Amino acid sequence: MRAAMGSPMRLVVPLAAISLLSACGGRVSSGAADAQAGAGNASGSGSAGTGAMSGGSGPIQNDPPSQVAMPPFETPWWLWAKWQDNVGNPVTDQCKPGFTEAEGLTAIMSLGDQTDAVRVDAAGLAAAIAQFRDPETRDQAPSAKVIHLFATPAGQMGAISLIRVSSGLQYYYFVLASDCRPVRLGFYVERIFETGCMRVDASPAPLWGIPELSADLRECYATSGYYAFQGSTTEDSCGRTPAVFSGAYSYRQPDATHADLVLVDTPFTELRGSSFGLRLEGQTWKAQAKGMGDCGPRLTQAWLETDGQLRVEDDRVRCDTEVERHCIWKMQSPKVYGPLN
Repeated sequence: MRAAMGSPMRLVVPLAAISLLSACGGRVSSGAADAQAGAGNASGSGSAGTGAMSGGSGPIQNDPPSQVAMPPFETPWWLWAKWQDNVGNPVTDQCKPGFTEAEGLTAIMSLGDQTDAVRVDAAGLAAAIAQFRDPETRDQAPSAKVIHLFATPAGQMGAISLIRVSSGLQYYYFVLASDCRPVRLGFYVERIFETGCMRVDASPAPLWGIPELSADLRECYATSGYYAFQGSTTEDSCGRTPAVFSGAYSYRQPDATHADLVLVDTPFTELRGSSFGLRLEGQTWKAQAKGMGDCGPRLTQAWLETDGQLRVEDDRVRCDTEVERHCIWKMQSPKVYGPLN
């Protein structure tokens, strides 16, 4: 449930347990289990420039609230980046020395739905949003797809892609992984021909303040957005993970019986980007997907308990050594934090 406007960080206690079954595995990033609140959060919050991002009617008003309680463990920098913070910063990235703007653009445009995007600066992105929202001018735009790159003070690169579609606008948010490959963090759908809550299509809330939402639109789908968690490993038969790690997922609930969860930043690389369609059965959200890996069946189960605890169990056969291994991995997280944006 979303708290009052101006309090974007909150602990969510779900209404029902979530049960997920997937054919995936993953990667671990470390985090401090009992760090002080606010400590250990990755620095860097960014974007470049200002413009008329709120319906084309005025400058961005996305200042952080006066009191923001961050999770007491390390979280990805992109959860906290803001559009206004990085005017004039060069687009570089820590994925390799000497990384250039051209390389960043090439990486993002290597994705199939981004190949013909036209790069724009901050003012160009603002102008494109305003034009794509206007039924009288949207079809006159020179390109139906634009992309904007920005950099944080710490050198992380973010990218925002804006696509004009028949129903309105689609926003996509990207960063680069440690190997410089593009990572799609999420999306936001804006239906310009709809009114009320139908205008935002139950999408996860926008990242980086683009586009800015009114208070009414933020309340439409109170649980949609990005969530952070810190987990501890409770069983690891193949010794694949450290004892403590952190992650993030996006969540959207378009109606009373269906929801979607995407594991954006996860303990295993195989899980990153995995999407689960959830269906309400009684008091429990459930999604089931079973698969076969190179060596045999694989199954991941996760539960989000009514008290906010996240549990994950992964069971699969692996052949990454000379001898096939049956690997069982379990984790738990006492709390999830979100929506964070």
